[in-house]
Amino acid sequence: MSAAPSPLPEDIKLRLSIRSDIGRAQSELTGLRTLILELLGEDRGEPFALACSEAVNNAILHAHRGNAALTVEVEVKASAARVDVSVCDVGPPFDLGGRIAAQADTPYAELDTDMLPESGLGLFLIKQGSDETHYERIGDRNCLVLIRYRGR
Repeated sequence: MSAAPSPLPEDIKLRLSIRSDIGRAQSELTGLRTLILELLGEDRGEPFALACSEAVNNAILHAHRGNAALTVEVEVKASAARVDVSVCDVGPPFDLGGRIAAQADTPYAELDTDMLPESGLGLFLIKQGSDETHYERIGDRNCLVLIRYRGR
């Protein structure tokens, strides 16, 4: 039996700046996971927390290439209806839709992970752990928004 999500009397908003150092980012990601589980409960929160961690890790490893002088900006917005997590970096633009389109409808249990490119599993986990994902380029920043609805 999983814990029920916490009731939200009003919107919650949190901003984090995470250095692009994969080892040092883990403590922030642990705190983000704890918050997500509190907001969504374990059943809905665990896959979403993993998706959010993957998004931050991808920004650190692929967009910033581990350059610790750069930061990944994370914003959490929670309401009674949903939780949104925005992950923004200053890496080169990318085609999120094109990279995950072939994997989007494949249930995890049926996924042949040996057939994915080296970095393909992270994008798959992002898509599967979120109810919606949106990408946009804002100036010199990539912004990926992951959305998970409460109570579905």
